[in-house]
Amino acid sequence: PTREDFEWPLPLDVAKVGPNPDLVPPSLWTGVLTVKAVCAKGLVATDKGKTPSSDPYALVLVDLKGTRLTEWKSKVIKKTLDPEWKEQTTLEIDSATGPPTLVCEVWNKNWSSADDFIGEAPVPFPHSGGFHK
Repeated sequence: PTREDFEWPLPLDVAKVGPNPDLVPPSLWTGVLTVKAVCAKGLVATDKGKTPSSDPYALVLVDLKGTRLTEWKSKVIKKTLDPEWKEQTTLEIDSATGPPTLVCEVWNKNWSSADDFIGEAPVPFPHSGGFHK
């Protein structure tokens, strides 16, 4: 997944503050963030067999300096390397000490053993807004 696979509502006008997170008032890192997992293309096949495939799901993580603030998992799309999730959620963020880190991971669901990690993409946190309160 790439940044284009996530949509950011931008209801706050904080362009005057600038993109430097050290200049953004701490209250701007507290609120509700809307995240949309759209799709992935050309994933690695982790399930071997007659027709290699994966059962992928997206895991969106919000961390702050190594501490997980929240996470969200999409539904599993079975037997595909090009999943289309088309799911949206809202995540509550409470980070008065600075901007959190947003990462989207993709995993393969295994039904009888531990899930397989497929990949990850860091998503730049919206410094120019992105929260609604």
